[in-house]
Amino acid sequence: MLDNMTVEEASPAPPVVVAESPPDTRRNKYRTAATAAAACAVPLLYVLYVVRYSVDVPELDEWLRVHLVHHAIHGRLSWGDLWAPYNEGRILVGNLIYAVSGLVDHFDIRTLMFLNAALFIASFWLLLAIFRKYKGKRAGAISILVMSVIWFSVADAQNPLTGTQDPYLVVFFMVSMIFLLHVPRGHRNLFLALAALAAVGASLTAIQGFLLWPVGFVCVLWNDPRARRTWAECASWVAAAGLTLGLYSINFKLTSGCAGRLKGQCSLHFAVHHPVAAMRFLSVLVGNVVPTGYWGSVLAPPKHFLTQELVGVTILLSAVFVVVQTVRQHGMVRVPLPLLLIGLGLLYDLVIVEGRAATGLNGAVGNNRYVLPNLIMLLGVVIYALTHIPPRRRALGEAQWRFGLRWLVVGVLAVFLATQLVVSTRFGTRNGVLSKDISVTAARIMVNLDRVPASERGCELGRAMYSGLVGPAFALEHGSPILAYAKADHLTIFQPGSFRAYRAAGLPPISSACTSPKP
Repeated sequence: MLDNMTVEEASPAPPVVVAESPPDTRRNKYRTAATAAAACAVPLLYVLYVVRYSVDVPELDEWLRVHLVHHAIHGRLSWGDLWAPYNEGRILVGNLIYAVSGLVDHFDIRTLMFLNAALFIASFWLLLAIFRKYKGKRAGAISILVMSVIWFSVADAQNPLTGTQDPYLVVFFMVSMIFLLHVPRGHRNLFLALAALAAVGASLTAIQGFLLWPVGFVCVLWNDPRARRTWAECASWVAAAGLTLGLYSINFKLTSGCAGRLKGQCSLHFAVHHPVAAMRFLSVLVGNVVPTGYWGSVLAPPKHFLTQELVGVTILLSAVFVVVQTVRQHGMVRVPLPLLLIGLGLLYDLVIVEGRAATGLNGAVGNNRYVLPNLIMLLGVVIYALTHIPPRRRALGEAQWRFGLRWLVVGVLAVFLATQLVVSTRFGTRNGVLSKDISVTAARIMVNLDRVPASERGCELGRAMYSGLVGPAFALEHGSPILAYAKADHLTIFQPGSFRAYRAAGLPPISSACTSPKP
């Protein structure tokens, strides 16, 4: 029988050899896993921060949107409700989100907070894609961690714990615009149009959204070589900005966004007439990335602002240096990412200075939501530093002092970032606790307002809904209808479960500021 077998049948089968992955392949897998973990770690902590300290209680800006939500629920929402000016601008996009929130989940503020967190995380991941284009290769895990610690810093403790979308939408539209103008290849006209739509969306979110037009113009102009097409794109971009501004300005009057007791402190011309005070305000505003104030400034106003002023001046000088160096490197840099981030942060600050410098230095730290644009500015400086870390060994021809100075700057920056992380984490945790306690107290007052003596009712409502910015008569006249709408539609704190819990908790002690003087 063996004689009848073929050679193939008689020969033994060759052993199966399993090829091992080359060391480089395994190393790339580990790097990819580390990069993914770094990109998700701090965002996860940020979400946990929101989960821990968020509560379904509106702040002043959200309370003032209740009438819009009421109209949406009852089918009476009009274009005038959505397009009406609010504070210094129009908030069409935010109004649409508020209306949908009222229809879907009874205006649950925590849902809006998680939406803000999702937008912020998506913005960061888009930023990583832009960073890859800027650097020319994928960011390492350490670089991602450094950037994420700044981006998600709880030095900004106010924005994550409110339902107001304006800052997060502006940031999301900004990062999307930069991504569309620099990252995709091909279909240039399509992505230019989408980037313009992002700028329009930001403009219809907050007055600061108009800052995206000059930032986007820099993006369009940065293309190299500058051909006839570049100038046509610049002209189209300017035309789109002009058209948006023209439609926006119809029946619009720019006014101060301050109300109540702060109304006299908000001037659109104070900075022009008091340049030194405005510059100090700007330096404290920028330096508040090492945070103080917020609820702490209400309970115990800061006695001095020297730390914030020194930090602010240092960041501003560093930002100027980075902008100059980035412009000098035009032609070698694909995306001027540090310049764009610094530019937006600085322009945002100048708008704040113009409208709020009259509130004084305590106003620069008391409104904690102003920290976000300055974290973005700081990130622009750090991104430049991350891509210019000197080599371990001195290059031939480089002076010893210059090499040592470069490493000294890196060391100082590392110490500063570590300090900022520690200070901001302690600050964010403390103010998260205070924010939650104050919100719960406000909810108990408003749900149990009928239990407040009539003589103190207006004062307590002003304290709970308006943060004490208005008098008792104003609070009763304007706040009572808002509460009536919210109660009738079972919105936010008047949802059945929340309402029962706050009624069971009862009325908190009446503030001494609201106690009627005894005869």
